[in-house]
Amino acid sequence: MNHLDGDWYEERNPVNPAENIDIPVYLQIDQGRGWTLDGHIELFNVLKGPKKLDIGSYPPMQSRPWIEEHDKMFRWYEYWLKGIDNGIMDEPAVSVFVEGSREVVTAAEWPPKEIEHKPLYLRPRHKLSFEPEFMGVEYAAPDGFYQAPLTVTDKVEVLKWSTEPFEEPAELIGTGAAHLFAEIDQDDTNFILRLWDEAPGGGRQLITSGYLKASHHELDEERTTEGNPYHPHTRAVPVEPGKTEEYVLRLYPFAATFEPGHRLVVELSNNEPLVDAHNALLPPDAFHLPVGRPVTHKIYRRTPIPARAAVHDGHGGRRDTVGLCAQPRRRAPQLAFLPSRPSVDRRRASRPRVGGASPVSVLAVTLCVRPKCCGEAESLGSSSCPPCA
Repeated sequence: MNHLDGDWYEERNPVNPAENIDIPVYLQIDQGRGWTLDGHIELFNVLKGPKKLDIGSYPPMQSRPWIEEHDKMFRWYEYWLKGIDNGIMDEPAVSVFVEGSREVVTAAEWPPKEIEHKPLYLRPRHKLSFEPEFMGVEYAAPDGFYQAPLTVTDKVEVLKWSTEPFEEPAELIGTGAAHLFAEIDQDDTNFILRLWDEAPGGGRQLITSGYLKASHHELDEERTTEGNPYHPHTRAVPVEPGKTEEYVLRLYPFAATFEPGHRLVVELSNNEPLVDAHNALLPPDAFHLPVGRPVTHKIYRRTPIPARAAVHDGHGGRRDTVGLCAQPRRRAPQLAFLPSRPSVDRRRASRPRVGGASPVSVLAVTLCVRPKCCGEAESLGSSSCPPCA
């Protein structure tokens, strides 16, 4: 098995020739496997001809074949093959099922709603907070876990953090990045991050996930933007054991509403549980290869690595500029859920340095806080919807 990307794969990447396709294309995909959803969105953005994108719900999957979508398929074929003007091309190009609220939002592009960005910080006692860590580097001891190989145990160690219950409905729609400052005692490991919507009774729904092999943490600086990191995966660079590094995990596209009383739970591991609330619904080929060695992980809330402030340029529309909460002599590892739009310039976002700052562990999320009057199928730019709170 070749674990590296390269020219051979790039030449066969189906997204590359897609810009030459000008015939009508209707893309339909359910949430569940982030990499397949990600590929559909990337393909949709590249296509030049008439196009539509439907993003369905998470598992349990609908029946196979997807008979629930047949009516839409038939309308598409009737319009383009039979010339029946049934209005399908007058409808918004993008349709997204939102977990939690179980609403369907529509728009001309992905993501389907405007958003604002708010950072969430890793805090002691497995808490996520909108306030950063107050303790300095010398006092903020790291979180951590030790994972024995599967030859020793089937147990997957999981480190988790949780917000307080939401008091108002909050939507998370877009893609994102998790910035983690970590130290390991081997030359490689996996970082597997999963985000859950946890109900008051303990029931959980997976929202999104991110995966990164530590030796592949190298970024393509030209193609990376804030909230949308790009790892070339063309070489593996062994990690220096005992050295603190910044690892930026790309989080797959997500669309969810957290209802009042629900919590956002973030889980970090280096292997995947074979059976849990989500993985039990997936086929065997949906798992990543486990790490075959014992690894100790330390996750820092504050580290002495020189800090930077990350600025997101929000091109067009109501969107805040985001700083990654660099503070004097402190900085936090973070998760940044920032949108990726077809219209956004994909050049690297500016990254001014902050003098004297040192890193803090952060989870920065993008919350869509549009009021309920927006309705479940509102398009972008509707003049009837009041501004976001």
